[in-house]
Amino acid sequence: AIKTLRPFVVYGPGEDLTCKKAMVDFLNDCLKGKNIVLKSSGDVVRSYIYIGDAIRAFYYVLLKGNNGVYNIASEENVYSIKQVAGFYCECSGITIEYKLENDEYLKNRTQIMVGKSEKIRNLGWSESVNLKAGIARTLMWGKEII
Repeated sequence: AIKTLRPFVVYGPGEDLTCKKAMVDFLNDCLKGKNIVLKSSGDVVRSYIYIGDAIRAFYYVLLKGNNGVYNIASEENVYSIKQVAGFYCECSGITIEYKLENDEYLKNRTQIMVGKSEKIRNLGWSESVNLKAGIARTLMWGKEII
């Protein structure tokens, strides 16, 4: 049997704090007490799924799935990068700064990337952690390891 998992933006405790992605940059800024700096308008929209929900989804596919491709995505936690940065700010008391250096920054990126998770939901899976709660959990983890 061949089952293919296609995870969308997975975040949460255990992140590699040296990788260069927005959620990790925001986390590092919060842990250091620095304001989040957005170098774009922050209008790019993504589907965010908490690591615990993603791992459970992997097991649902492994144990109950048929051959095929399964999106591991949230249809409920769909936000712009600006909104995500705002959640980090709410949880840590920092603010957002905008430093738009040029109009071409991130211009070629897909503006909206949201996965449909109906196929995995049909296996009985559902997500249990909303983005704000997931960010709060990730910040607690980060504070424990620094």
